[in-house]
Amino acid sequence: MKNFKKVFNKENKEVGAIVHLKIKQGKENQVNNLVERLVNNEKYASVYEFYINENSIHLHEKYIDSEAWIKHIDHFNKNFGNEIANIFELENVFSYGNISSKLKSKLNEFGAINFIIINTK
Repeated sequence: MKNFKKVFNKENKEVGAIVHLKIKQGKENQVNNLVERLVNNEKYASVYEFYINENSIHLHEKYIDSEAWIKHIDHFNKNFGNEIANIFELENVFSYGNISSKLKSKLNEFGAINFIIINTK
């Protein structure tokens, strides 16, 4: 099968997401401070980037495997969960990769839609 992704890791356990967040009205002035702290406290992602367009945020995140992402979720829920929920409204979570069943269970709490890589012969 031909893979439509150039893979440098033979096992290809990399997983990730695009998360679409909406900034809650009246919370615009709190976004930069929170994002800075989120980025500075990120321990598990190989890519962790925030993009903004008016009151809409896209978070691009990648992890070396499902276990690293689970650690990220647990860490951020414990340390920032309430603050994130206070400032942002979750619009969509699109996850990518060969997600473990344990991670899939966690992502289901966010309504994530999982996409897998397209393989052809």
